[in-house]
Amino acid sequence: EFKMAVAALGSAEQELKQIQDPELSVLERSERLAELCRLLESEGELWAKFWARASETDPDKKIYGDKMVMRVTAAHTLYHETIERANELLQVALAAAEPLLQKLREEQLAAEAIADKLAREEQSAQAELGAQAAAAAAAAEQAAQERLVIEREALLQAQALERRQRDEQLRVQADRHKMLASLVPEEAIKKALTELFSSVDSDLAVFTTGVKNILQIVSNCVRSPDNQSHRRLRLRNKNFEQQVAQYGWGIECLVAAGFQMEMHVREEGENPEQFLILTEPDPVAQYEEWKGWLSDLKGVKGVLESVDQALRLSRLENSSSQFVLEQSWS
Repeated sequence: EFKMAVAALGSAEQELKQIQDPELSVLERSERLAELCRLLESEGELWAKFWARASETDPDKKIYGDKMVMRVTAAHTLYHETIERANELLQVALAAAEPLLQKLREEQLAAEAIADKLAREEQSAQAELGAQAAAAAAAAEQAAQERLVIEREALLQAQALERRQRDEQLRVQADRHKMLASLVPEEAIKKALTELFSSVDSDLAVFTTGVKNILQIVSNCVRSPDNQSHRRLRLRNKNFEQQVAQYGWGIECLVAAGFQMEMHVREEGENPEQFLILTEPDPVAQYEEWKGWLSDLKGVKGVLESVDQALRLSRLENSSSQFVLEQSWS
């Protein structure tokens, strides 16, 4: 409780410094000082309680130790000094603002007089104005309803377009995955890498980063095939989005390695999400199948390593303009 009070006092001190900014208007300074004074005064009872505890001389009733008494005494003194400074500044600000406030009051009285005069002059036409206002309100309501209908239709059209685009993306993605599944893994990864290279406009820096990230994932699976965390990738994971999914055909490179798109629920009560899953055959019950699966995975890894090595060599030789992807695995 004392720490919170000290923190609040520190905030009040900071506010007091900011209030003295010469850029502030007189009225704004007065308002902020008045609010600060109200805040400090509202904490007076709390500081009185701290001071009473610190001032206790009866050993049986004493709560604070010597160090705490010193802290409370210092903070209590600072509290009263802060209130005193705030009140002094408030009085100065109010005095400085008084001519302006007086002018504002005079302007308000003049405005009220003019408004009263106008009200009396327009009293005879009040009925007609009321009818006009009602008609205007009705027209505005009708316009609002029409606008709402237009906006709703536009929203529905946008949502329909978004669904069509998403469905088209899913169809294209499914066609890609089906095409890659029809190829042997090494040919599939070569096809996916070719498309990835084309999708980044042959930008070697971007392509190199994508290949490196995909190689890392495949290498982890080869090194620890029994580690499920390497074989289960959440598409909405920020790191995965930045390292793989942001590249055109980045996901397809993993599909070529044997990953499959599946929907899973991360935690109970959440909506299903898309995951890339690499299913490992049972190395005991399906040994021959597992051996072939691991061999295919190593083949994909070999292609990726060949491309990665060729990219490294291209950078070392400063011959990026002469890089030919197909030659990296030939």
